Amino acid sequence: DQVRNELLLVSLGLAGALIAVLVVAPAPLRWAARGLARFERAARALVRTADALAGPLSSWPARSETFAWSLAYQLVSLTILYAVASHWPGVSWSAIYLGVPIALILSTLPITIGGLGLREGLFVAVLVPFGVSPERALALSIIWLASSLLAALTGLLILLTTPSPSSAGPDLPG
Repeated sequence: DQVRNELLLVSLGLAGALIAVLVVAPAPLRWAARGLARFERAARALVRTADALAGPLSSWPARSETFAWSLAYQLVSLTILYAVASHWPGVSWSAIYLGVPIALILSTLPITIGGLGLREGLFVAVLVPFGVSPERALALSIIWLASSLLAALTGLLILLTTPSPSSAGPDLPG
């Protein structure tokens, strides 16, 4: 129970940090781009993101709506994972809705390519204190990866089958 409370605090802290970044969004991205100047493509991507947050997403309504849609997407993804595993012994709502986001955020650390291996290990490390067996935690990680790939492939299919906009349309940045 102590570990669960500590993980709840970590989860709240990460959420607070993400909200703080949302408030001052362009500045940290530009700072990170300067730090990554030798990695030209990564630095350019960060600058483009900062430009978008300073341009089309600079108003609070636009940022709030974007944040709400992103949060809704994440909650749907977590709910799908919970629906798959809710009947497994030891898998609780807190393991899915608190533990999984912690593991996913930590798996973005640039330690491995695409978080492969890191994500799986973090699912085990974070979910075991919630009472999930290591085997089931690993299975949840694989299910998460499979559902993410399915969503990405669906997006690719939509992209490939959608006609491109006409050249008479407005110019979009990037």
